[in-house]
Amino acid sequence: MKNLGIFIGGSRCNLNCPYCAGETHRIKEIVDGEIINEESLRSILTEYGQYLESVTLTSAGEPLLYPKSIIKTLSLLKDYKVSCKIKLYTNGKTLICPDKDLVDQFCIMHSLGLDELCVSITPEMFHEDLLKKFPNSITAHVFEHRYNLVLHKDFIENAQMLNAVMEQVKENKVESFSKVVAWFPRNEEDEYDEFSSTKLTLFDIKNLKDKYPFLEIYGLEDRYESGDKMTLFPDGSLLSSWCS
Repeated sequence: MKNLGIFIGGSRCNLNCPYCAGETHRIKEIVDGEIINEESLRSILTEYGQYLESVTLTSAGEPLLYPKSIIKTLSLLKDYKVSCKIKLYTNGKTLICPDKDLVDQFCIMHSLGLDELCVSITPEMFHEDLLKKFPNSITAHVFEHRYNLVLHKDFIENAQMLNAVMEQVKENKVESFSKVVAWFPRNEEDEYDEFSSTKLTLFDIKNLKDKYPFLEIYGLEDRYESGDKMTLFPDGSLLSSWCS
C-alpha cells in the first residue's frame, strides 16, 4: 500500500449534495478531537507508515466541522514519522468566511504537515460564484489547492455546463491552484453509476481536456485494482475503494 485514505470526523455536514459519496458511510458520530478507529489507524501506520506516498483525509460529513480531529490525526501521522504528501478533502463552505479560531487551527494543521486542500466544486459554489473567494486567510497557508468535481447529471448536465464551470475556475486561478480532478459518480457497490452520470462523449472529454490543460477526468476503469490505494472507513474496514 502506497496511498492511504482516512475517514476523520463524524457524520455532520453543512451541505446536502444529492450525489454525496460519503453519505452511505454516515454510521458513526464523534466528539471533535476524537479519531475514528484510532487503534486500527495506529496499527496501519506501524506497518505501512514509512512506505506511504500520500495520505488523504476525508469524512462521511464535512471534515472541517471537526478541526480538532484533523489536528489530532495529523499529530498522530507525525508521531509515526509519516513524511509523505497529506491532502484534506473539504466542500469549502467553512473557508469562505473563516473565523479566527479556524484560521488559527489551520495554521496548526499546516505546521503538522498538511500540504494540499482538495475543495469540492458544489452547485452552491458555482452558482454563487464563490470560487473568487480563494485563496484567503486560510488557503494561503497551504502550498497548493485543487478542485474536485463529481460529474453528476443533477449538476453537470452536459459538456456545456462543464465548460461553464471550467471557465469560472479559469477566471479565478491563482498561483496555489494546481488542477481540477473530475470523476463519474459511483453507486453503493462502488461501481460506475451510469444512471447518475453526466452524458459526456469521448469527443467531449478530449475537447475539454485540450481546452483546459488543468482538467483531469478519471476514466470509468477501476482505479483501485492494484491495491496501491486503501481507505480506512468508519466501520473499521480497510478497503480498496472510491476515496481518491
